[in-house]
Amino acid sequence: TFQWQFNGQDLAGATNATLQITDVQAENQGEYIVRVTNRLGLVESRLVTLSLTRVAAWGENSSGQTNVPPGLTNVVAVDGGLAFSVALKGDGTVLAWGRDYYGERTLPPGLSNVTAVAAGNSFGLALKSDGTVQPWGAAPRTGTNLSEIAATAAGDIHFLALKRDGTVATCGTGNPSNAPTGLNNVIAV
Repeated sequence: TFQWQFNGQDLAGATNATLQITDVQAENQGEYIVRVTNRLGLVESRLVTLSLTRVAAWGENSSGQTNVPPGLTNVVAVDGGLAFSVALKGDGTVLAWGRDYYGERTLPPGLSNVTAVAAGNSFGLALKSDGTVQPWGAAPRTGTNLSEIAATAAGDIHFLALKRDGTVATCGTGNPSNAPTGLNNVIAV
């Protein structure tokens, strides 16, 4: 039999070989072990501590890019641009901090249902759950149909958008904006 414990107390109903905690909250922080019993006796796993950590930033801070907003919680992804940062929260909203010379911190009104973020030199990208991309700041002019997108990646002055059909759309200036011909069946950018 299995019995999981949290801070030395049995967890009700936690009698499987694995323990899964979804939507981890502050109250889930603590020490966990599993006690395994059979006809020969009892063994306990090593103690495992679950703790929530804050987003940390370091480096040159001339524009406040390392000043993580107080109370920033429920973060599922972060990315950093030249002198700004973006965070995607579990509820699909985005937060940006640091430099705002080109609108890097000024998110599009009503930005929600975001599943991924990316940051370029002076722009941010939000991939929405409907497969569209919402750029802001000094984002390269798209001129491209940015729908049916599965993933994005940002460079200095360009970005890539992996379409759900395995092709890649590029936006920006210079050679990075010219995807190789015949590029298909791509699985990541």
